[in-house]
Amino acid sequence: MRHRYHSPLSRCVYLGKPTERMDRVAKVIAEGLGAVLDKVKPGITCDELAATWRSTTAKYGIEKDSHIGYPVGIGFPPTWGELTASMRAGDNTVLEEGMTFHCIPAIWLDTYGIVISESFVVTDRGAECFADYPRIPFAKH
Repeated sequence: MRHRYHSPLSRCVYLGKPTERMDRVAKVIAEGLGAVLDKVKPGITCDELAATWRSTTAKYGIEKDSHIGYPVGIGFPPTWGELTASMRAGDNTVLEEGMTFHCIPAIWLDTYGIVISESFVVTDRGAECFADYPRIPFAKH
């Protein structure tokens, strides 16, 4: 945080050796996140971004019906989110240049969850991520 502005970023760390299923789910999340970021441009709605996520992950049998992102910027307690839009089905908020979001399409399964996220600004060229960090989980053996 700097001057109350936020740029959240999530990656997972495995303690031990991840299972093949964990690796597969992480790859699906990264692919879905990439598809969402590729879709971002002024004029797109939050609903369209959520639909992009669902169509990408559905190819692999993974479903997540809850929101996958929210606006961030200058946050005040009790939350850093701005509570004005949500990347979810039915939210017809139109993206405009200069808006900032945290796309966090986490998958929560019975015994673990995997999170890979990005914060970005909407530009006339699409999404510009605030971080340049690999979209992979990390294993600590």
